[in-house]
Amino acid sequence: MDAQDELLKEASFEGKTSKRDITKLDLPARLRFRFVGCMTQGHTRSWRQLEHDHAVLGLALSNEGGNEYLYSCSRDRTIRKWSLADGSLVHALLGHTSMVRCIAVNSSFVASGGDDRKVRVWERDRPHLLRAINAHDDFVRAVALCSCNPEHLVSAGDDRKVIKWNAATGERLQDFSYDAVVTALAIYECSLLTGGSDGQMRMWHSVRGNLLAKLKHPGAVTALSLL
Repeated sequence: MDAQDELLKEASFEGKTSKRDITKLDLPARLRFRFVGCMTQGHTRSWRQLEHDHAVLGLALSNEGGNEYLYSCSRDRTIRKWSLADGSLVHALLGHTSMVRCIAVNSSFVASGGDDRKVRVWERDRPHLLRAINAHDDFVRAVALCSCNPEHLVSAGDDRKVIKWNAATGERLQDFSYDAVVTALAIYECSLLTGGSDGQMRMWHSVRGNLLAKLKHPGAVTALSLL
């Protein structure tokens, strides 16, 4: 660690009490991630230094042929694939014309969305753009890919639309009615989970489109994950 670097405690930004304080950090940003548990191959702690030219807005982990990778998306308009074995940059995905807010990966595809209002679908194993979908009328806030049905893709935007797509063809498959901005998505088999600015987490049948259950958070839902 260089003498001029500032180390922030895990799960906190000590001395940084507001978004304004965070924006005062010098850019380009140098980000260090700590991977704990199975990602460290038995070591209790492991540091990797991964760099973007601006703020990092989304992360996704992927196991590919027994090797582990991290995908990151950033305000610098890029998506980057990193090897967790040595922290090296595998490749960058270029094409978004504004900041990239969200990213998802499964066995076949990488999906991303951002302020250019497009959802872009990439081949997972090489830096090749398959298609750019004119998905939303406002910023894209969240994307999700299904692990068991790789072609199932869902996106959500500031236009309060949640849309299911076929990632392989770009076909629009299903619309889900919503009265709030959705900022978090997860999809598995026939279950779609959504969460957003209204503090509600909803479970939908992803084929029939009907609402199955609703849970209430005290504040906005910003992330969802299925295990």
